[in-house]
Amino acid sequence: MKLLDLKKFREKNGISRENLSEMIGISINTLNNWEYRFQKVPKNKEKHIEYVIKTYIEEKPAKEKKTVPYYDIDVTSTITTSFSDVVEKPTFYVDYQPFNDCSAYVNNYGDSMFPKYKNGEKLAVKQIQNLDVLMYGETYLVITNENANNLKTVKEVHFCEDQSKLILRASNPAYKGDTIIDKVDILSMFAVKGKISQNFI
Repeated sequence: MKLLDLKKFREKNGISRENLSEMIGISINTLNNWEYRFQKVPKNKEKHIEYVIKTYIEEKPAKEKKTVPYYDIDVTSTITTSFSDVVEKPTFYVDYQPFNDCSAYVNNYGDSMFPKYKNGEKLAVKQIQNLDVLMYGETYLVITNENANNLKTVKEVHFCEDQSKLILRASNPAYKGDTIIDKVDILSMFAVKGKISQNFI
């Protein structure tokens, strides 16, 4: 084991020197000497340290790892106002740092956003709180109430002259026509931050 790896692991996981030295079964002074390269890690300790670190990573709760839940659900039919309302438990958690601030990963169904987002791709979405601060032309998962036909759809959001409304638009030219909805009928919105392929997951 490289000495620097031990220090990097500790700092990355927010573990104090006291806790790591206790986990490994050594004194803090010994750990300091290993981290700062004053002493080499004894060969007979390397396997034990690797085992402790592997066990720590495997047992660390998903929330502490800053991972994002993946729901094997159709976003067009299941989600209500937030992912905390979803009855289904996440299928698994995804640890991909560029999207680790997202609310969830969901399946994209349909071809209305092709070629930007393909049918079956996994979308990383992040809930937004203020509907008056939007990036027009960007893609959002929009969830509406029954006044707006209970829409649960992924669309580009565009500016409307009537600022109490929003325009939803497909990126696929085969899906012509805009959908105009009142902001008051929006239960929740999630910015689509990106996508990952099944091969990556």
